[in-house]
Amino acid sequence: MRKSILLVTAAIIGTGMLTADANALGAVQPVEISKIDIHTVSAGYRASKSIGSKVLNDTGEKIGTINDLLVTRGGKEPYVVLSVGEFLGLGDRLVVVHYDSIRFAADNKIVFPGDSMEGLKMLPASAYAKE
Repeated sequence: MRKSILLVTAAIIGTGMLTADANALGAVQPVEISKIDIHTVSAGYRASKSIGSKVLNDTGEKIGTINDLLVTRGGKEPYVVLSVGEFLGLGDRLVVVHYDSIRFAADNKIVFPGDSMEGLKMLPASAYAKE
């Protein structure tokens, strides 16, 4: 009988210690959780589908394609990497513009308002970090 009481006591103490560790692990919440409207988000544009898409100016002229989407290490500033100046896949160069400078218009068109390919060619060429 005494062994049973010791065994049950040890089991209760062990369970209490495991619960304390689990609570300690769950206590720290460094990421803020907020509600997101799933219907709004699901109707948006996926990065995987946007990459390779044509980018047009206001007049409907193709001025480049989306090569990539980048986010700074802090995660606060999104950018679009555009491939401009290509002709039949040759001679293109990469330039980076703020994500806010492009617009997703009707019919899944991506527009870089008020600029031309020549204007984008004047931006400094970009390269990806080695890391």
